[in-house]
Amino acid sequence: MGAVIACGRDAVLSWRSATAWWAILPSDRGLIDVSDAGRHRRKGIDAHQVRLDPRDRTVHEGIPITTVARSLLDLAGAVPLRRLAKAVETAERLNLFDLVAIQDVLTRTPGHHGHKQLLSLLDDHTPTPMTRSELEDAFWDLVNEENLPRPEGNANVGPYEVDFLWEDQRVIVELDSWGFHGTRQAFERDRERDIELRLLGYTVIRVTERRLTRDRARLAHQLRNLLGLR
Repeated sequence: MGAVIACGRDAVLSWRSATAWWAILPSDRGLIDVSDAGRHRRKGIDAHQVRLDPRDRTVHEGIPITTVARSLLDLAGAVPLRRLAKAVETAERLNLFDLVAIQDVLTRTPGHHGHKQLLSLLDDHTPTPMTRSELEDAFWDLVNEENLPRPEGNANVGPYEVDFLWEDQRVIVELDSWGFHGTRQAFERDRERDIELRLLGYTVIRVTERRLTRDRARLAHQLRNLLGLR
């Protein structure tokens, strides 16, 4: 707080210090990043001279700070892509990742150094319009294209209906999509269900839309191994 106060009333914690304060990505820098509209040279402070949009300012745990979206944009201009990806993943896990807010800040700051790198990660977090039936069709396409044994669709196992079942191999595939599993209650319920199915002697794997569209070869290889195929 002292570093922010020292830089004036418009100053906010920012860049790597901001993502550390948001608990998104720790920082071992000796300097504290502060953004403000003026010029300040103080020991231990890395002052970024930028006039922030009011939409990029907030307060977190009593500290004036850049929003998560703006903090990630600034971070994108300061760290390698793998570190940025880790920060985005953590923000998503902490329910701090707001795709709309990030798209907004990218639209408003086309010349920012972190623009290109943050934009490159958005594809993995942009929901696609695939419906449940389309997701099922995509899985059937994978089965046919890879010459996998044909599973039973919408099969009953104990008290549950599962998406795909290879009964002889005791393998179950459940399709995962944020569109129809995207609540905390659904997340917990799905995991409890998986445990019950494992107790019945089945191997359960969850296949996401992303894997079906971007990681098909590795998914097919894993299914072959689970089904005991060469």
